[in-house]
Amino acid sequence: MRKLIGAALAAAAFVLAGVPAFAADDPIEYFTGENVAEAVKAIGGTDVETGPYEGGTAVKFKRSGIPYLFMITVCKDRPGCIGLVMATGINTEGKKYALDLLNAFNRKSPPVTSIAVEDGNLLLWRALLSDGGIPKANLRANMMMLIEALPVFIEHLKQQLVATNEGGTTRFVPLSAATTSPGLRPIEPPPSQLQELIKDWAASAKR
Repeated sequence: MRKLIGAALAAAAFVLAGVPAFAADDPIEYFTGENVAEAVKAIGGTDVETGPYEGGTAVKFKRSGIPYLFMITVCKDRPGCIGLVMATGINTEGKKYALDLLNAFNRKSPPVTSIAVEDGNLLLWRALLSDGGIPKANLRANMMMLIEALPVFIEHLKQQLVATNEGGTTRFVPLSAATTSPGLRPIEPPPSQLQELIKDWAASAKR
């Protein structure tokens, strides 16, 4: 797993090396739909949509066909918003994944966090604050951490052991060996579930 995560972060660095630099690369003090969308486009995001969403400002986009939802938050009692929650969802087609499996990924991949939500699907997310200013290159790197972690996370999930009775003998094998279709499909994070996550994170960020 360490090798997989290292490879993902190396891939992120490789991708960022090809991202054109902004003039002077002035730090971002407050997140806006415009500057977040600009960074999203710089890392290859397509179908970018910006606007009010579930009580906040959001940037929705796709990269390589995978949907992402970035929410701008931590705005109250401030001149602007300093919080950005970045997420993508995974439809498990009803399959349950062990909490220990998610916790193992979270321990080994501190840049991002995986959680199970009420409908049985999963969220992969990362959050950051611009308090004091964040360079645009740093913002793009943070976005890439989430994006490059997704395939690593999916491979991690495929290692969950399941029972098989092949040949008349019951044994446990990784999910990826038991089926050619583990049923993992990236989806846009459900707004209501992401809002709960944002509320909890934003409350801690304001302290």
